[in-house]
Amino acid sequence: MRGRILDAIYKEIEKDGTNTHLQKQITLLSKASICTIDSFCLDVVKNNFFEIGISPNLKIAETTEIEILKEETLEDLFEEKYEQKDEEFLKLINDYTSYKGDESLKSIILEIYRYIQSTPFPEKWLEEKTEMFNKEETNFEKTVWGEALVKSVKEKLEERNRNSKK
Repeated sequence: MRGRILDAIYKEIEKDGTNTHLQKQITLLSKASICTIDSFCLDVVKNNFFEIGISPNLKIAETTEIEILKEETLEDLFEEKYEQKDEEFLKLINDYTSYKGDESLKSIILEIYRYIQSTPFPEKWLEEKTEMFNKEETNFEKTVWGEALVKSVKEKLEERNRNSKK
């Protein structure tokens, strides 16, 4: 990254060799702290751990470690719910799994989690979408889900009609 910045400064100096500000930047560049946003944030946290109440031995997990932790956490949660004989959980299991096991449901949950995490404010987004299910609309066509389904079916029918006329 430092090399790219240096190249960019040299290109600008070639355009205007009298620019003393750019020439000064070349000498300052060797002392500059240049890093990725992730490294910068990690440095800020490590240098201020006492202010935010975390351990100074902070470690950033690798992607594979994070995935393993997610799966272990989900496994622990499922075990706990099975042991509690949680009625809502058991209904979920009954609706979304087969006799082969609950891996398909776990996979769906992790997929939803990944999707939710890709939104700017995951918890807010989830609350908004969950609230859509709590509407007291009795006419399915007037629900968000009904409208989306009707729109999709209409689009497919229109496409089929266009293709059959060709």
